[in-house]
Amino acid sequence: MIMNWFKITILAICVLISSVINAQSHQNLMEFEFEKIDENIQVKKLSTDTNSSSFLIQVTKSVKAHFHQNHTETIYVLQGTAKIHLGDSILTVKTGDFIEIPKNTIHSVEVTSVEKLRVLSVQA
Repeated sequence: MIMNWFKITILAICVLISSVINAQSHQNLMEFEFEKIDENIQVKKLSTDTNSSSFLIQVTKSVKAHFHQNHTETIYVLQGTAKIHLGDSILTVKTGDFIEIPKNTIHSVEVTSVEKLRVLSVQA
């Protein structure tokens, strides 16, 4: 269990560092201006290429059940707490947690904190 946590933490750090090193600009993920989808969900596209897309996502209440047919979604929680319904499981997540959602897996989010849930989402 500790080894898995260690591997996940190292992977998350590598993703964040590679984004900064390869970036032509640098910004703090906690200071971005969002594109408002509605009162509940705000999104900021960070990068995209033929292999992956990265988004900063902020959720006030919830995200409806959905799945990704063509990619895995990897989420790193930057702020807040939530319940993530992942297939038949329910995960309780908090700041610092790393979640991998395999393609074609139905998932949804229910924010449980007073503060908004803010995540880094990498879809590849």
